[in-house]
Amino acid sequence: MKQILFLSIFMLLTTAYSQKIDQNPSVEAKVIGVQTGLFGLWGYYETKLSPKISLRTELGLDVGLSQGVFTNNELVFALIPNLALEPRWYYSLERRVRKNRDVSNNTGFFLGLKARYYPDWFVISNEKNISVIESLDFIPKIGY
Repeated sequence: MKQILFLSIFMLLTTAYSQKIDQNPSVEAKVIGVQTGLFGLWGYYETKLSPKISLRTELGLDVGLSQGVFTNNELVFALIPNLALEPRWYYSLERRVRKNRDVSNNTGFFLGLKARYYPDWFVISNEKNISVIESLDFIPKIGY
């Protein structure tokens, strides 16, 4: 009888604990990382602006490849620096917490508007006299 009573109390407390939901889910105060891919390498820093909004700052090198008439059919390789700022709105934090899903490191669906700047500071290339046209891109994003 004591075992059944103990087991019942234990299960009741465990169930009550597992149903506790964080009422104020929030993005992380800061997230730092490095991304790499086929076309570049980027370092990023994401900081909290409000419970659902963060600002992601990126600094990276994009890869540029070219081959054709203007390069005498030689393959030209270039690393091009870029800077980016992206405010992000994480709109699914409460739902993720309710479903007991992870929200650490700003995991969740977001909407963002990335502003990326390509300066003409330097270019690392296998050809001489390669330059970049300074440009500013605005890229709307939806992501995870």
